[in-house]
Amino acid sequence: MTSPEARKNYEALALAASEDIVCMPAFIDAISENPAPLFDSALERLMSTSRHADNSIRPPKSFRLVFENTPGYYANTELRSGIITIRRGVMSLFRDISELHSGYEALHAFDGSILHGPTLTNEEIKSLVTRSARSFVRSESGVWREDERLRQCCLERTQRDMGERTTRQTAPHFFLKLISLACFVIAHELAHILHHRPSWNPLRRRKSREHMELEADQIAARWVLDYLYIPPTVFTEELPVTGQGPIADMIMLGLWYREQESKWRKGSLESMFEAISQAGSAPNAVYTSEYEAARAVSVSVIALFFNVWSRVEFEARAAGLDFGPGYPNAAARYQNFRAACHAHPHSPPNMFDKPNGRRGPLQTEYELFQNIFIEMNGRP
Repeated sequence: MTSPEARKNYEALALAASEDIVCMPAFIDAISENPAPLFDSALERLMSTSRHADNSIRPPKSFRLVFENTPGYYANTELRSGIITIRRGVMSLFRDISELHSGYEALHAFDGSILHGPTLTNEEIKSLVTRSARSFVRSESGVWREDERLRQCCLERTQRDMGERTTRQTAPHFFLKLISLACFVIAHELAHILHHRPSWNPLRRRKSREHMELEADQIAARWVLDYLYIPPTVFTEELPVTGQGPIADMIMLGLWYREQESKWRKGSLESMFEAISQAGSAPNAVYTSEYEAARAVSVSVIALFFNVWSRVEFEARAAGLDFGPGYPNAAARYQNFRAACHAHPHSPPNMFDKPNGRRGPLQTEYELFQNIFIEMNGRP
C-alpha cells in the first residue's frame, strides 16, 4: 500500500496531465515506473464501493498488496498468507492497452457523428500488440519501454480533442481505462482470497483451476460494475450527519444517496475524471450520460484486455513459458466475463450490443480486435 502523500502526488500529477498535454508523458512515465499509487487508488475504490452497493462483494478482512520489480506477466495471490503480488510489468501492459484503446477510439459528437476517426490502422494495431506482448513475456527487467507509435497516437488524439467541447476528452478517459483495469485485476485476486482458500481437508475436492479463474473473473466483473454504479460524490463528499442519532443519520444517508444516484444516472454530475481521481474539476464532455460513458469505456477496455491477453498467451508459449494445467484461455474468459456483466442486477440487457454513444457495439469491437489478432490459420 502506498502512503496518502504518495497517492496525493499521483492524483495531482494525473490532474495536471488531464489539463495539459505536456504533462501526459510525465504521468505515463510515472505510473510505469511506480504503479503502486494507481493500484492503491483502485483498491480504495473497491473497498469504498463495498460499503455502499446493494449485496456487494465484501473484501477479505486481511490481505497485503505487494509490488515487485521482477520479471513476470501476471499478478498472483498466495492464498494461505493473503498476499497479492503485482509485478511491475502488469502496469506496463495496462499502459499499452489503455493507450491502444485511446488511439483506436473514434471521437463522437453528442449527435452521434464522428468528429475524428481512429488514429491506428488495423495493421498498426496488430504490429503494436504483437511487439508489446512479445516484450511483455520476455522482459528481464520487469518492465519494457513503451512503443513510440503508441505514445504518439495517444498524444495526437489528446491534442486533437483538447479543444472539442462536444466530445469526451482522451486524457481523462485514458485514466478511467487505467483505473478500470487496475480495479479488475485487484478484484480478481481478492476473489481468490474470498472463495478459494486452500482446503485443509484432504478428502474435500478442491475446485479446478479453470473453475477458480472463471469464478474470480465473474466476481471481479460484479465488483467493477458495482463501483461504476456508485455515484461519484459518494467518494468525494463528506457523508451528511444529522446529529440526532444513528436512525436519523441512516434515513438522511439513504435520502442523500438516492439524490446523488439520480444525478449520476442523469449525467449531471461533475466530470468523470474528478470522480476517479478525487481531485480537480477538469472539463469533460462525454456521450449523453456520464454514467453510460463510464460503463462503456470501462467494460470495453476490459474486453480489449482479453483480446490482448490471447496474444500474450501465444507469445508466452512460443517463449517456452507454461501457464500450467487447467488455465482457461482468453476467449473462454471473455465469454465468461460478458455473461457476468449481463448478470449484474443493474446492467441493461443490451450492454454489449447497443451502448450509448460508442463507436459501435462492444461485442462488435471485441470481434474486430479478435479478427485483427487472429490469422487465417486460426492462431494468434
